Formats: sequence, C-alpha cells, structure tokens
Amino acid sequence: EGFVFYDGLVGSDVVNTLSEQWNAYCDTQKIPSDFRLQLSSEQSLDVIKSKFPILNKALTEEIMDIVQQYYKSYINLLNIHLYRITTPSETMMEIAYGNTGNWHTDGSSSESLKIFILLSDVTDAHGPMNLISAKNTRNVVKNHNFKFSARDSNLFIENNYQSVQFTGKKGKVMIARTNDCLHRASIPENGRTRDILTFYVTTSGKKRKKAKMFNDCVYEQFYGVNRLFEL
Repeated sequence: EGFVFYDGLVGSDVVNTLSEQWNAYCDTQKIPSDFRLQLSSEQSLDVIKSKFPILNKALTEEIMDIVQQYYKSYINLLNIHLYRITTPSETMMEIAYGNTGNWHTDGSSSESLKIFILLSDVTDAHGPMNLISAKNTRNVVKNHNFKFSARDSNLFIENNYQSVQFTGKKGKVMIARTNDCLHRASIPENGRTRDILTFYVTTSGKKRKKAKMFNDCVYEQFYGVNRLFEL
C-alpha cells in the first residue's frame, strides 16, 4: 500500500510530554498566514533541542528496527518537523496549508520514508492527513489524470479513489512512502487543530548513533539525484 500504521511504539509518557511541550510552544506563536504552524530542524535545530529535549526518545529502537528491516540497511535521520494544522478562514479554504493542501507526492529521493507520530487525538473532524495507495497513485499518474495543485485533479482523485485517513489516538505511528503515495492535508472543523511529529529518514551505509543523528539532522528535503551530492 505504501503506508503502515502502528499503535504502542512510543511510550505514553514520551508522547504526553511532547504534546504538552508542543502546546506550550504553540501558545507563544502567531498562526502563520497559511494556517500551518511548523518547526523544522533544518532551520531551528537549536530551538527543537532546547524546547523538546525528550524528542529523541520518540524515535524508538523498535521504530528504527522496523525501518532498517524494510531497508535492509542502516538509516540516517535527515530532519525533524513538528506541525499544527489550524482552521483557515472561509476566504482562505482553497489555499490554506500551501502545497500540502493539494494532492501531491513529495518527490524526494526514492528510498526516503517519513515517520509520522500523532501528538494529539485525531478524528475526521481534526483535519487528518489523507493518502491513497501506491498502486492507485501510479494509476492516477499513468492515466494522465494528475496535475499538481489543479482543482480538476483534486476532484478526480476524491471522486474515483478511496483515501485512507491518518486518524487515531495520540502516539499512533504511520510510516509512509510519501514519494509514492499521493497525500494531502484536510481542513479541521472550526476551532480544532491537528498536531503531528515527523521524522524524515533515508538509507545509510554506516551505523550511526542516535545522538549523532539528532545533532546533525539539518538537511533540506532531497530531490532525487541531488542526494548523491549531499551525503
């Protein structure tokens, strides 16, 4: 399918602490014009390390083992993102969240994966992430029914394919091939938000200590062959 869901991979104490710390951080921030509050290690690693010192415990040995068994190699952590999706105004519904509000694939190097961890309980009322399978994504592209950010493409996908929502209790994990599966953010009901933590990982030819990976995770998202010149 291109994605898999897990419960119980991250301890509730870690998830609850991260959720509280993320809420406290968001309370001090102004909601951006695209209604998507985010913090990235690519630009703000020092802030992440100081505000969320427990964050490295969310990338558990069990999660790393799952990914390494899939890869049949070691992994490297490229960057960390924390997101809060909020409810846009009526006039901004169609352009909220920038590109992520449209069906899209990430287009980064083909072997990369994203590990998503819910930092809040998410139902269909909270604007969950929606995905369609890798097989259906290939069909959409092969049949020339996809143009990025086009209204007709969005409607075609929603009318012809069954999407899967990333919903569940705080702490639920999804590992996804976001290069191969079309996905998009949806809009929360008024006053609701959706909080999520993302680890962007790729293969590595050498075993790296987790502390070292967390100190070095300042890479931008790699796009295809560009990775060869970066790592």
